[in-house]
Formats: sequence, C-alpha cells, structure tokens
Amino acid sequence: MAKNFWKKAFGPLGGNDDEEYYEDDLLDEEEDQEYEEEVDQQEPMYEEPSFSRRRSKVISMPENRTSASGDTQMKMIIFRPTSYDETQSVIDSLKARKPIIVNLDEIDVAVAQRILDFISGAVYALGGDIKKAARNIFVVAPSNVEVTSNMTNERSTMDFDVGDL
Repeated sequence: MAKNFWKKAFGPLGGNDDEEYYEDDLLDEEEDQEYEEEVDQQEPMYEEPSFSRRRSKVISMPENRTSASGDTQMKMIIFRPTSYDETQSVIDSLKARKPIIVNLDEIDVAVAQRILDFISGAVYALGGDIKKAARNIFVVAPSNVEVTSNMTNERSTMDFDVGDL
C-alpha cells in the first residue's frame, strides 16, 4: 500500500518508473528506423535549381547595319535645341552610339553653356569625344567614332563666341 501511495504521490512529479520509459524508448527507436527507411526511399520534395543565382554582366550591343557594298552605315544627327530640356535627346543618341552635330547658334549664351556642360559630362562618362567644328557648332561622337580635323589653327577652347551671337 505504501508503494501505491508513493507512486500516486510522486508519479506525476517524475517518480522512478524507469521500466516504463525504457519500453517507450525501444518503441521510439523502432519507429525512427522505419521512418528513416521511408524517407530514404522517397524522392526529394523539390529539385535543386539548375541555374546560377549570379546574373550575367554581358550586355548585347546594337548591331550596325551594312550597305550593299559591305560598308557600315552610320547616321549623323543634327541637333538644334531651343531650350535646355531638349538636351536629353542628345544624350540618348550618344548612348545609342550615334554621332551628333549640335548647333547652338540661335540660343541664349547662358542656356547654350549649360547645354554644352551637360553634353560634355555625358561624353566624358560614355568615353566619347566632343570637338568644336565652327562658331557655336560642336561634333559629339560616341566611343566608336573618331573625330579628326585638318584645320591647322583650330581653337582648343570650347567657349562660345559671345560677340557673334
């Protein structure tokens, strides 16, 4: 009777029913082995992706069209802005690797200087070239176009001829 008393009193508190725990452990081990065998035989729930997470840094360049003679055709764009807001189209053409002639003859000198500064920055960033062709006229070339001149006394400055406007 004392044994039953102690089992009832200390059973819920973690008494010494070791035999009961050992039997449960044996059953658990058998169930674990059966489960592991089932898992090994099953196919994986998902497949590993076959692609890499890295993105390619290769960018395709636009192709140049060729004429019937096999020469590469290139279009020259003439740009005569009336305001600073139109300057973005010059940069878009430069990014498309098209040479541009910029005519700043009929625009205010301060606005023309801002336009030229903006274009010069973009030309530098894109690795292009800018040359003064005549009074307030500039040739803007992308990196795939070389600009040469045969003028011997060409002025090296990119300033405007204020007196001529």
